[in-house]
Amino acid sequence: MHTASLIFDDLPSQDNAQIRRGRKTVHEVYSSAVAELAGLFMTQRAVEEQTTLTQYDAETVLELIAYSTKITQEMCKGQIIDLESKGKRLTLAELNQLCFYKTGIGFEASIMMPAILAKRDEEERTILRKFAYHAGIAFQVKDDLLDIEGDTAILGKQAGIDKQNNSATFVAILGIEGAKKEMWNHYCEAFESLQKLSVDTAFFEQFLHYIINRKR
Repeated sequence: MHTASLIFDDLPSQDNAQIRRGRKTVHEVYSSAVAELAGLFMTQRAVEEQTTLTQYDAETVLELIAYSTKITQEMCKGQIIDLESKGKRLTLAELNQLCFYKTGIGFEASIMMPAILAKRDEEERTILRKFAYHAGIAFQVKDDLLDIEGDTAILGKQAGIDKQNNSATFVAILGIEGAKKEMWNHYCEAFESLQKLSVDTAFFEQFLHYIINRKR
């Protein structure tokens, strides 16, 4: 699902990116038509993979599939919001919403799908969703900063593409220092949410540390 979202995001009709993870994007190597079909195939393959989880009861697997298909729809919603925002000056609230649907929703899915299989209660799921929301936005703010301050060779994707595409970013709205402050605000919110969990949160804490200190 995540890789499919990147294939679509890179298309000429979307971000028109030529490099992803240090290699040419799918549409650059093949064509836009092949990239679109590959992305569609991968979203359906994700559903197929879930049907093989025979070690779980049918009700749980159906809940998982229902959740993952909803997430795919919401990722599409985020992409539409992103396209419609180009060239516009969004409010901070609007940008947070955009970043949640584009990035945070993927973070949420990677946490919530195991939580569904583990049959965690709704109270714990609510905490995990809050963590994913703030961690996802912190990740996106860092992405915006790296687009300005990073190097293409290290990033594995084109630096400066947000400005080239006239995209709405935290840096464009808040400036570099303001964006850094916003990133730390979301980091703190995500970290504080973890303190409400009764399980070991070391992995999540390390992940948060990675988000704000990464170079790519």
